[in-house]
Amino acid sequence: MLSLVSYPAAVTWWLLVHPFVGFWRRLGTGPSFTALTAYAFALMAGLYTLREPLLSVEYGTVRPLWILVVLFY
Repeated sequence: MLSLVSYPAAVTWWLLVHPFVGFWRRLGTGPSFTALTAYAFALMAGLYTLREPLLSVEYGTVRPLWILVVLFY
């Protein structure tokens, strides 16, 4: 569940920082990290409140696929 909540925040962090690096450098390190971290935590909080419908489906476990899981792991 943690990755469901944190992954979108990490991806949008990257998409907000890298294309606009000039803007963030002009703004300064402190304000940049404060704004981006506040955005990331707000996004994670929003997804956390919506976790019930996102995680309500139970797909079950297929035991023969465990072999593939172990191989890929």
